[in-house]
Amino acid sequence: MSIDSEKLSVLEGVMDYSQNVLNKIIPASEDIREGINIEYVPQIVEGILVCVEGLKTLKEIHSVNIDEDYITQVTGDLLEGMENGDYSLMADIFEYEFKPMFQDWYDLLKETVENA
Repeated sequence: MSIDSEKLSVLEGVMDYSQNVLNKIIPASEDIREGINIEYVPQIVEGILVCVEGLKTLKEIHSVNIDEDYITQVTGDLLEGMENGDYSLMADIFEYEFKPMFQDWYDLLKETVENA
C-alpha cells in the first residue's frame, strides 16, 4: 500500500495521540470518578474531535466506518455529565465508550502505518 508522506504523517500523529489516550484513559477515569481533574475534560473532548478529523485521512485509505454522529453524541453525554456533576457517568464513558473506540482506531492505524 502506498500512502503519500503528508497522509502518513497525519496517520502517525493520530496513532501517537491514540496510544497516549489509551495509556491515560483508565487513570483519568479513576480521577474523574473521584472528582479530580474534571477541568481537563473539555480539552480531552476537543482532542477526541481533532483525532476524528485526522481519522478522515484513514477513511481515504481503508473502508473504515467512523460514526461521527455517535462520537458527537457520546462527547455530548460526557459534557452533560460534567455539567451535572455526574462523575460516575463520565468515568464510564471514558472506560466503556472511548477506550474501546481508541483501541480499535489505534490497531487499524498501526497496521496501516506499518504496511505503508
